[in-house]
Amino acid sequence: MKKNIKKRMIYSLVTGVFITLAFICVSAVGAYSNEVVNSISQKTMRIQVIADSDSEYDQAMKMLVKKAVTDKVKKICKSCTDKNQYFKAVSENSEEIEKTAKAVCDNVNYNKDIKVTVGTMYFPKKANEKYVFPAGNYDALRVEIGKAKGHNWWNLLYPPEFDNNEKYSCKDILDNSEYSLVTCEKYKTSKVKIRFAIVDWWQGKKSNKK
Repeated sequence: MKKNIKKRMIYSLVTGVFITLAFICVSAVGAYSNEVVNSISQKTMRIQVIADSDSEYDQAMKMLVKKAVTDKVKKICKSCTDKNQYFKAVSENSEEIEKTAKAVCDNVNYNKDIKVTVGTMYFPKKANEKYVFPAGNYDALRVEIGKAKGHNWWNLLYPPEFDNNEKYSCKDILDNSEYSLVTCEKYKTSKVKIRFAIVDWWQGKKSNKK
């Protein structure tokens, strides 16, 4: 009887230790993931255009809208030199950006609503030719066409890589650790890929809880 009680006590103690260690590890992962994404979000801003659907015509219209919107943003942000200025400029001119996108649609009798949003919003893992960003909440200018159910185009509004601006890039804005995390997958080391997977997993887990 005493042996059974002793075994149960040891089992409970070991189980408690493992649960505590697991909790500490998960908390550390969450803190690290949040710190990384928050830091990247504070330093960057995205621009995104979402098509009505994945039909060939809707995708072609997305690219026409993208061209008009990015040209408009270039003019609006011509004198901007940091992220706060870019954010403020597009926020104050969001109606003009919406009118620009709508005009493109109206010119070809493409009867779709346009919705422009500037703010902090959730993005799943996103990749383009140069970067792959983990899931998380990021500042962005988002243009939604119609039902916005199709594939999207996105790039960085700040640093202004959307217009092939060579003066600024993520390498100038992010620290070395952050930059290595968001560079294209083929340039990542195994260690960085593990870090990225951890950050992306936690942010996706957070989003699923909401």
